[in-house]
Amino acid sequence: MMRISQRIKERSEMDKLTNWVEQTVVPKVSRITSLRYFQALRNGFFAIMPLTIIGSIFMLITDFPVAGYGDFMARIFGAGWADMISPAYRATFNMMGIIF
Repeated sequence: MMRISQRIKERSEMDKLTNWVEQTVVPKVSRITSLRYFQALRNGFFAIMPLTIIGSIFMLITDFPVAGYGDFMARIFGAGWADMISPAYRATFNMMGIIF
């Protein structure tokens, strides 16, 4: 069990590190991120994120990397179950390729 004095010492070291980051790193990073090129990259990533998430969910449903998953899903939904879902993730990733 940690002693109180050790916790206080660790907390003060963490406070020192936090203050150093806030005083030295944050101003430099905020100056760099205010450039319009970085803002354009950020906005592009924000725009593409919903398509990435949706496509990834459908991809995980179709191609989950566990042995026996495909057979399990085929027993529940039938032999062509992946053929019904795979166009969804292909479409989202193809849209990302065309748009971005």
